[in-house]
Amino acid sequence: MLIEIPVPENTAFVKASETSATSDISSPSYNSELNLIEWIGDIRAGQELSFTLDVTVNANARTGDLIFCQGTGEAGFLGKPGFF
Repeated sequence: MLIEIPVPENTAFVKASETSATSDISSPSYNSELNLIEWIGDIRAGQELSFTLDVTVNANARTGDLIFCQGTGEAGFLGKPGFF
């Protein structure tokens, strides 16, 4: 499975991590050229996986600016992107 999470506008990337019930899950990586977090790995049926993205809000962000984060996932066996 491929999961991509763009770093939200008005922020700067600090770190990313994942949490799962198993220890065989790889950590996500930061792609500085595309400014997004990438994760490639296997998720078994019924397995849960959570990602945490730490960012710093840019100094030019204004009060009331929305910080929004949405990623996409693509299962290799389906070949169709999905949203989460």
